[in-house]
Amino acid sequence: MTKDVGLSIPGRLGLTSEDKETLYRFLRNEIGREGIRALVIIWFDEGRTEAEIGNLLYISSRNVRRWIRRYREAGILGLHDGERTGRPRKADEKVEIAVEDAMKKNPEEVGYKSGFWVSNLLCIHLFAIFGLLLSDNTVRRVLHRMDYVFRRPKLWSGPGGEKPPEIEKAIEEVKKRKRSSFIRMKQASTSYQY
Repeated sequence: MTKDVGLSIPGRLGLTSEDKETLYRFLRNEIGREGIRALVIIWFDEGRTEAEIGNLLYISSRNVRRWIRRYREAGILGLHDGERTGRPRKADEKVEIAVEDAMKKNPEEVGYKSGFWVSNLLCIHLFAIFGLLLSDNTVRRVLHRMDYVFRRPKLWSGPGGEKPPEIEKAIEEVKKRKRSSFIRMKQASTSYQY
């Protein structure tokens, strides 16, 4: 047997027409559960019981009572989600300072065999410094907060975007090799019958 705390009496919260209009506007403008909370207040004021409201919205009557209490205490502002602390960041200020220092240097200066920094290499570098294992995504977020943009390095960059003659010659050589090896593979595969 359940016990309904609130009686089925219209106007229990004493909402004025302006209050109801504000709640309906809140219901239309807010997304998800915050809008549903305004509906809880409207229905409760119209005379529905906490158990009825909970059954209609598939929430517990305890939550219904919580939102009614919060509305009575803080008004419409009590229907918003409160601040949540969340998990603390792994990459704090000291990590950001280390990334900033690393980005000022060439990886070869620090002892790596790379001409430029990539997120994997920064992860390894930070692990070597702090013993802190960070993911690529975490390092990318740190770089983003510091206004760095990751782009693939270009192998050539002339003033007008033209390629130096040595690069052109190397690219043509690679293309020739690919074509000739493709032809040889094609001939070899057709000469054998299984």
